[in-house]
Amino acid sequence: MDNVPVLVGDTATSEDSCVHAVVESRGLRSICDLGCGDGRNLIHLASVGAIDFGFGVDAELHQTFEIGNIKPLPAVRLKLAFHKGDWREAEQFVPPIPFQLCYSNNVLEHLPAEDADEFIAASIRIGNGLAFHVLPIEKTHWDGKYHLASWPIADYRALLERHGEILDFGQCGNGNMVGLVKGSGRWRE
Repeated sequence: MDNVPVLVGDTATSEDSCVHAVVESRGLRSICDLGCGDGRNLIHLASVGAIDFGFGVDAELHQTFEIGNIKPLPAVRLKLAFHKGDWREAEQFVPPIPFQLCYSNNVLEHLPAEDADEFIAASIRIGNGLAFHVLPIEKTHWDGKYHLASWPIADYRALLERHGEILDFGQCGNGNMVGLVKGSGRWRE
């Protein structure tokens, strides 16, 4: 996961590397990012040719369409769509290419614990049966103010298991937890 291509002037975080590795290793070309922030992961994946289409939704979307001071080429921007709104609104979006994965990068801990099951179930539906989530392994100074729930490893794994088969579960290089889950059922085409 450390050999992720990066844009000139950018660096890849451990979480970026984990997301990129899942997308690339499985040949996933259309993805949805719940809680995309400034769209960093989608912009990066589209810029290095890892995806053909990406959709991001965030209640506090920063529409700079930049990673730091790196502006993506117009051809890259055409591969992306962003929506400022609640993560629940992502299910209403119809992508030009059916989503093959829905992921979130450090989002679950910002939601009230009682929303966790709904969030995981929605991500699996949006990703047509496949979802990937990254979240902190330890409590931080953000807890209580921005982080509304803490997820010990066993609780996070149990949350994913309630919704499907865990295909991969572990930690990024910085210790953050990652989980790839395949839901059971029929999905949108």
